[in-house]
Amino acid sequence: MKHNKRCSAITAPRKDITYCFYTKLQFESPVKQRLVVLTDITNEPDDQESMVRLLVYSNEYDIEGIIGTGSKYGPSRGDIAYFERLIDAYGRVRNNLQLHSGGYPTVAHLKSVELGVHHYHL
Repeated sequence: MKHNKRCSAITAPRKDITYCFYTKLQFESPVKQRLVVLTDITNEPDDQESMVRLLVYSNEYDIEGIIGTGSKYGPSRGDIAYFERLIDAYGRVRNNLQLHSGGYPTVAHLKSVELGVHHYHL
């Protein structure tokens, strides 16, 4: 257990004495935030780059859903094939990511929480 040492000179009966107080520091492990991703990922680079970034930091979150979204203007957006390609690529580098920090979800887990295209006519 680490201690935080704080010393101060107190103007008490003896000014030549420095009093030190020790406080126990207790650290709690962080709780992973639950996350559901809605995206209209298609051939646009920014959507794919955001998904790659999410996968690189996926050990920080509890990913509970990856949902492709479409609309009446882009019904083919959010196609599950885009997710499959990115998750497969993540699977090829996951072991390397695990060397630096643990807790990365498996490819099987990510594929189990992905859902196909849902069309929202907004």
